[in-house]
Amino acid sequence: MPLTPQRSYSLLARFWSLAFIATGLIFAFAPALLSQQMHAAAQLLGLGGDVDMTAWSMWHVIALSLMVAVTMLAWQSAQRPDERGPYVVLQTAKVFSTLTFLLLACTKGGVWLLCALTDGSIALSLFAVRRTFASQPLVAGFARAALPSPGYEVWYGKVDLGDARALWFRYTLLDGAVQQCATWALLFDGDKIHAGKQVWPLRAAQAHGVGLLPALLEPARFANRHTVFQVADSHLDDGNAIGQAGHLRWDLSWQDRGRHFEHTPWLLRQLGLTGTTFRSPLADIRMSGTVWCDDQVVTVNDATGALGHLHGRRHADSWAWTHCNHFDGGQEVVFEAISARIRVLGRLTPPLSSFMLHISGQTHVFSSLKRWRQTRSTWGDGVWHLVAENSALRVVGTVHAPTTAQVALVTYTDTDGSSLWCANSKLASLTLAVHDKRTDRQQTFTSTACAAFEEVSRQPPQRAVTL
Repeated sequence: MPLTPQRSYSLLARFWSLAFIATGLIFAFAPALLSQQMHAAAQLLGLGGDVDMTAWSMWHVIALSLMVAVTMLAWQSAQRPDERGPYVVLQTAKVFSTLTFLLLACTKGGVWLLCALTDGSIALSLFAVRRTFASQPLVAGFARAALPSPGYEVWYGKVDLGDARALWFRYTLLDGAVQQCATWALLFDGDKIHAGKQVWPLRAAQAHGVGLLPALLEPARFANRHTVFQVADSHLDDGNAIGQAGHLRWDLSWQDRGRHFEHTPWLLRQLGLTGTTFRSPLADIRMSGTVWCDDQVVTVNDATGALGHLHGRRHADSWAWTHCNHFDGGQEVVFEAISARIRVLGRLTPPLSSFMLHISGQTHVFSSLKRWRQTRSTWGDGVWHLVAENSALRVVGTVHAPTTAQVALVTYTDTDGSSLWCANSKLASLTLAVHDKRTDRQQTFTSTACAAFEEVSRQPPQRAVTL
């Protein structure tokens, strides 16, 4: 595997986490030995002072708990090098301890310089390696994750082409009972659905974060872009989506309007308590380019669209998802909702939901984890009813799938080799009734045949599979 900046940082952070474990074990069970070694090193350097390491005092236990926390931060940062959260917290801890040790060296003896030198070296080494890629212009939540094994990763996009037409495309990495990477596409064209999929061995996927370019395209277009998927001539970075899936091809770029959202709570992501992390890094973009279907050519010019990203160890048991940023009358509204049932200790949870509404220049968040009594979500047979509420708004929504002829049935494969089936349409209709509790204003927003709607289940379908 090529030694990319991300991988170099991941290896360094993993090394430090293992060093923290080793030091922590000595500190826990032989603090006197650690103290003796520090004082011996200090004497060799002509440094005075004393470091108290009284075993199993209150401060000893607190220090141990902080060492465990720092170790976990280093490990999480190694697993997800592109995420700033764990890195920033880890660096904050190390910089603070370095400065404090320097202060102690001035007041209680030079032996504390050894502590400052150790923690300062850790902070500087992480900073020196991470700065080689942290400065790259990268959309938050879009970067490729550290794929677990077993694990999967998906980037998907949708484009509203107008006149009852829409494109759905998907790039996938699957490392489990099945090992493959693939491109997928559906072109919804009235009552016709054109479908395509192209599959390669997983080893064919190029390393992420490197500047690989598709063939025969101008290099300047890809300058300073962060590649997350590159197989053959199919390519995805944070500004371009190029691909082929059967007889469908696309070459698209976009302008980001700055709407993004993390549906999976940060704490659950850091603790690894979710099988899937779901992100919406490009929830509102305007796409331009070209789509080909056999001899048919579709020119795309400033079309509404979006790109999403999900990854993890396994899929949820079932879920419903909708997204819309193309409402009747051209209202500047973006709505996205996900409700999923997951299996915990062999039992299915009630729907766990996360809704996002961007309206009047503000983004409102609705999570069933925070307001489970105010959140309702029921779906099935092409209809989804949802209710969400926070301190400012109450939202009541209904999503209707179009006719069966306009709904594709797509088979997904989980990391254990089991199958899920997705009823997929990008021509659904959505109605949102929004009540602003602060002003008592009520508004209704409607999207006719321009909303994305997916229902995913593990129940074998009763009709023919499209893809």
